[in-house]
Amino acid sequence: MASPNREELYRMAINAAKQGQRKPARVMLQQLLQQDEKNTRAMILMAKLSSPGERKQWLNRVLDIDPSHDEALDLLDKIDYQAATKRNKMVYKYGLGAGATVILVLALLMVISAALAPI
Repeated sequence: MASPNREELYRMAINAAKQGQRKPARVMLQQLLQQDEKNTRAMILMAKLSSPGERKQWLNRVLDIDPSHDEALDLLDKIDYQAATKRNKMVYKYGLGAGATVILVLALLMVISAALAPI
């Protein structure tokens, strides 16, 4: 039996991913990318199946090939938005952030200075 062509390999990877078989889907995509190093569809799917740390690498690889690739740009925007949201939640939960802390310290020093000043 002949090995699947690129399009068949891509469809097989999509079907595997839809069935929750991430590892086999990634293996198929890696095989596809060995045959066609600039296959942005395979890279986008690989990004979607990758860990968060690896995801950005795949998307940036797509943008190296096609700097105006809409889906890659959208996915990177989502990643950046999620990261900013997570940072903002932590700042809200654990404190006001460095800038606000400096302002509060200065205000406190002004209050203390005013309290200690002679009348």
